[in-house]
Amino acid sequence: MASLFLWWIVLALIGLVTFPVTYVLLGRFPDRGYIFSKVLGLLILGYLSWILGYVSFGRGTIVISFLLLAALSTALLLAWVKRPFLDYLKGNLPFFIVLECLFFLAFLVAGAYKMRTSAIA
Repeated sequence: MASLFLWWIVLALIGLVTFPVTYVLLGRFPDRGYIFSKVLGLLILGYLSWILGYVSFGRGTIVISFLLLAALSTALLLAWVKRPFLDYLKGNLPFFIVLECLFFLAFLVAGAYKMRTSAIA
């Protein structure tokens, strides 16, 4: 059960780091792409790890991929959308808390189901 909470924390961190990217790419959505930030973050991390894996693959590759994603998000945040992004976060904090609670609930249900079944797929 502890690993499930650890995965949720990692996914929340990846989502927060990727949110400036989705804010720029999906800015027309009401949530500015926050729902998709976790999925896009996992895709970007996977792609960067795959590309960097041609040189060498290990935990360091995944950490470097995460740092590259964080650098991209920081560059977008500082160069493009600093003030509107922070104002949007402050104005919609309860909305983000509700979204994160719903994701956490769905993640717990999916994790509990997976712990109960013994099938691989």
